[in-house]
Amino acid sequence: METINTYLGNFELFKFGEDYLTPADLFIAVLILIGTRFAWFFIKRVTEKTSLGQRIQADPGRRNAVLQLFKYILYTIAVIAILNSLDVDTSLLITSTAALFVGIGFALQSTFLDVASGIIILFEGTIEVGDVIRIQTTGLEGKVKAIGLRSSIVETPDSVSIIVPNSKLTTSNVVNLSFNDEETRFKVEITVAYGSDLEKVKEVLLACALSNDKVLKNPSPKVRFTNFGDSALEFELLVWSNYSFLIDEVKSQLRYEIDKRFRTARIEIPFPQRDIHIKSGLERLQPKD
Repeated sequence: METINTYLGNFELFKFGEDYLTPADLFIAVLILIGTRFAWFFIKRVTEKTSLGQRIQADPGRRNAVLQLFKYILYTIAVIAILNSLDVDTSLLITSTAALFVGIGFALQSTFLDVASGIIILFEGTIEVGDVIRIQTTGLEGKVKAIGLRSSIVETPDSVSIIVPNSKLTTSNVVNLSFNDEETRFKVEITVAYGSDLEKVKEVLLACALSNDKVLKNPSPKVRFTNFGDSALEFELLVWSNYSFLIDEVKSQLRYEIDKRFRTARIEIPFPQRDIHIKSGLERLQPKD
């Protein structure tokens, strides 16, 4: 580097601040840019070849967001290095724009919160593209189609894409139906009339579950007797399925089949009933002649 300054530093191109810009300064700046490009190429190769990179590759939205983040950091460092090579006082530059940065920060604080939340989501990996989630505070349920730095796209079962700020995914209670395993357990609630053959009820419910091709046979379906209700005996049919995104459709199919088989087996699904007892002594309320 001293040799470069010896031969190229004798030529002055134009004045830059207090000093003159020389060919040596330009040469160093070009070297920094070339080094930055090589570093960026190396980072992209690492994300493709390493185990961490292969995990990120499986999620295109996550990969693009992580690479974009690294790109911003890398080029920011490169710009600072170039300014330092040109003897520009970067600390003075940052100080002079501090008020501007504070104003921007107050104006875009929600955006910064979304970006910070996006970084957390990308590195934690608790929510990934393809997961079926439910945001409990808003009731939104759907499949994650893309994860960006500021927002994510969630597609509902009605094929409606909703843009969700990432802060909603980190500050709200989010149920990830795809987090532990691909299969998820669901329940269908059923009531039958008092006096029904409970073993027959259990047999019919299990047959309904096993006849559905979207219900897993392992783990096997189960029937749970939950309560003696006011007007009926209450049961739950517990099933496991890989169709988390379309589980409402699976439940609908099961209810159709349960109603059909209950009719055949003469198992009654009751409606709410109330017994009214009329006490004697109404004659006292009749007007006297």
